[in-house]
Amino acid sequence: MAIHEIRVGNTEKDTRGQDVAQEAQRTIGIPGLEGVRTARVYRLEGVTEEGAQSLAETLLAEPIDQTYTLNQPLITDTPRIVEVAYKPGVMNPEAASIMKSAHDLGIDLAAADASTEYAFYGAVEQEQVDQVVNGLLVNKIVERVVYEKPETLIINFTFFD
Repeated sequence: MAIHEIRVGNTEKDTRGQDVAQEAQRTIGIPGLEGVRTARVYRLEGVTEEGAQSLAETLLAEPIDQTYTLNQPLITDTPRIVEVAYKPGVMNPEAASIMKSAHDLGIDLAAADASTEYAFYGAVEQEQVDQVVNGLLVNKIVERVVYEKPETLIINFTFFD
């Protein structure tokens, strides 16, 4: 089954990105960091492209102050982008809400997931980005950095007999 990716970002004020940039300056002190921009990443498995488009427009993006892309990057003006997601098997309450809302809209999904992309701007080195990610953005017990698109969102558990 195909996995469609929807990325949603604010068109005006990115308060989450501003908070991350301010906290990074305050706690880590990265002089070249000029800003951080965020985007929510939604992955939907088992839905047509038309179904994913419909969910993007009716459920995931607010047309007044947000924009979205389907199956393409939203942030393209910096190479320093890091995606943070829950580890496989960790309950993601947003994914459960997406599944229920999609069902209520008559769109059946096999699985859904949600994560956040952080884009770093300014004269920052990868080591500094890693400091921010590891020090402020990732709770290593339940979260991870995403390096590649998953092949499936469906997790099968084996229970002991």
